[in-house]
Amino acid sequence: MTSPHTSATVPLDGKIFAGVRNAETGQVGASTRFHYHQEAGEIWAEYSGGEIRRGHLVGTRDGEKLTFRYAHLSEDGTTATGRCESRIVVLDDGRVRLEESWAWESRPETGTSIVEEVRAEVPPAPAGRPSGVGPSIRRADVEDVPALQAFWAVAGENASRPGDDAALVENLLRRDADAILVAEVDGEIVGTVIAGWDGWRAHLYRLAVDPDSRGQGIGRLLMRAAEARLRSLGAIRFDAMVLSGNTLGERAWAAMGYELQEDWRRWVRFA
Repeated sequence: MTSPHTSATVPLDGKIFAGVRNAETGQVGASTRFHYHQEAGEIWAEYSGGEIRRGHLVGTRDGEKLTFRYAHLSEDGTTATGRCESRIVVLDDGRVRLEESWAWESRPETGTSIVEEVRAEVPPAPAGRPSGVGPSIRRADVEDVPALQAFWAVAGENASRPGDDAALVENLLRRDADAILVAEVDGEIVGTVIAGWDGWRAHLYRLAVDPDSRGQGIGRLLMRAAEARLRSLGAIRFDAMVLSGNTLGERAWAAMGYELQEDWRRWVRFA
């Protein structure tokens, strides 16, 4: 897949990176996750995993170059600080790589490292479903937004929810390109789920299946893909939004191992 962006223009906001290579004196590893944010020329990120309990970085972006300082708390209770310059590279599959040159400020070592964007792989079809038969699962893109709006108008259960404004759906996809998963048969959307990740909590919503396609395991197939994505990003618990009184939905979630949390209620307010 060819990215429409260059190294100088690709947005970093909402992207998640994992370590793939580091010098021996570095602490970032394969289980470290960086959750990036960007506003114009400002960048910042939270990171944790492996030897690092909690860390933050903040700096600037100039085209394909990042310059920032970082500070973190290690699992052994010590703190560390440093500075880094990164070069942004867009890979052939559209993911982003950061090639980093860093120097500790809290100790004498320097080094280089590489982190790459994390995207969850869709798991194989369940046992009993022949390869190439039945729905395929893929991530939605901006071009799918009109079809998503039409699908949710038919398959969505919550008549009281605000309208599915196209600009808001597009904004979600630009912020997190892997958030919306769709099930597709012969080029038509027959199911969706949104697997939202804020760097701490994993939220599942808009699990919907075409009324004429229910009972075929499409929801479970979507959920396997959604859970795999969230798990790969570091989630340890999933939560689902289910409309009160949606007995069909409640049965589906229960069948997948989810339990009602009696001591919680959802409170909302329009922005």
